Amino acid sequence: MGLKQRVEEEIERLNPRLVELSQGEVTIISIDEENATVTLRVFRGILIANGINACCLWAEQLLKEAIPEIREVITVWGPLPDNTSG
Repeated sequence: MGLKQRVEEEIERLNPRLVELSQGEVTIISIDEENATVTLRVFRGILIANGINACCLWAEQLLKEAIPEIREVITVWGPLPDNTSG
């Protein structure tokens, strides 16, 4: 099974736990299999010290524990800008 499929399955499994731990959830923006880098979009989540989103921290930690070959997890908080309006 490739990295992309493993990450997709793991995110589906992790989201209920992220809601429980940090009141947030994530979706996949991109997966770079060559560099073993995953970029996630974080929705909601509890803010902790210095405005850090707890969901970002939990998502990174749990995903790396589940799939150790992931080198980096990048988290982006909130929705993408709407570039469709002209």
